Amino acid sequence: MKTQSLTRVLLCTVIGLSVLSCTARKPETGSGHGWEEAVFSVQTLSVGQTDAMVQEASSNFEGAPFYGFVTSNVKSPLKTAINEKLATISVNRHMLRTGVPAALQVTGLRRGGKQYRYIVTGLTPDGRPYGTPAVSEIVTKGSFAESSVAKVEYLGVSSRNHVIGVEGFGGLYDLGLFSKEDADSFGTDGELIQYIIDHTAPDPFSGDNKLNVGQLGRGDYVVIAFGVEEEPDFEGFYNPTLTYAKCLFTVK
Repeated sequence: MKTQSLTRVLLCTVIGLSVLSCTARKPETGSGHGWEEAVFSVQTLSVGQTDAMVQEASSNFEGAPFYGFVTSNVKSPLKTAINEKLATISVNRHMLRTGVPAALQVTGLRRGGKQYRYIVTGLTPDGRPYGTPAVSEIVTKGSFAESSVAKVEYLGVSSRNHVIGVEGFGGLYDLGLFSKEDADSFGTDGELIQYIIDHTAPDPFSGDNKLNVGQLGRGDYVVIAFGVEEEPDFEGFYNPTLTYAKCLFTVK
């Protein structure tokens, strides 16, 4: 097996999402439109492993332009999430919709119980949000399962560095190392894997490897490795294959 250096060891500290906060302004809609009073709606019709169908509409102003988007920011208030999104795009008329309810397919989602929100807000052609936004939750399908082929094991100490062996994935994979106490704070192995993906720059491994994880203090540790696809999700993070392997070891 090749020897590589694992330069990132994840610490189980939940990192809050940084958001850009700004004040939404009412649109210059022109006399008689009253679009600032528009109320929008959205519902999730179906969900797969990497896609979902949603239906969005303005419920009381047929001609009011609106914009819908999916986000993994599931904790911030709606207005904050909307302003965060608008800060990253250039608004044009072609991206706005009006009229009767329409079913849309959302693609590029991450499988394995990843949580998203689909948000609909009124939006003028000059990029000003208005009206009462709507939100619908999306939780992707797919369950993580331990592999019967892939294996992770603790190989001991070499030149004062602890070494982890990984083999049998047959494709790309990534991994994380946690204290057992931190790993146990997650409800499931799937939640732990989603955390690693969310907080690690995509830089997967391939093939069978011996990985130096540096010097470790005394205690119990968990290392978990999981397969990933080359095609990332819509946010640029790798999509897991739902197959993983893990091991528990003790440093004395």
